[in-house]
Amino acid sequence: MLDNVVVCIHNVASPQRLVDVAKVVFSLGDAKVLAASRVTGMAAQTGVPEVMRYAYKLKKSFLVFPTLQDVIDLLKPDEVLLLVPEGFPEAENLESKDIQNKRVLLVISGSDDGFTRADLGLGSAVYLPGVKEFLPSVAFIAISLWILKTGAHP
Repeated sequence: MLDNVVVCIHNVASPQRLVDVAKVVFSLGDAKVLAASRVTGMAAQTGVPEVMRYAYKLKKSFLVFPTLQDVIDLLKPDEVLLLVPEGFPEAENLESKDIQNKRVLLVISGSDDGFTRADLGLGSAVYLPGVKEFLPSVAFIAISLWILKTGAHP
């Protein structure tokens, strides 16, 4: 199971994207905690309250932080994995990561632009085999959690 994995959506401005990621994470990932960092615009105004209500109904936690570094500082994961497309420089295959007995922070970009260099410096870039471009956040996290949960390959 994935109760040792906390998913973080980073740099999100779309309330619908934030809500959709929460629904996927809480239903697919066996997650007890979802984090969000650098939430801006309408996602901060309408998406955060909606996800908070949803998480509360499911007896889950939703944490909001100003920066990704704040998430890392508070949650103190053993490993920080940032999801990127295959072919990304120095990225490792997600399937090759051993997450057993580790507290893992799995970070998905909430923007279409991906991560900044500063963001990438906070963890290890990992890719999904066969995914050559940035997917929408919801699809990216759904496939990733499914791989981690079942060992299935895309």
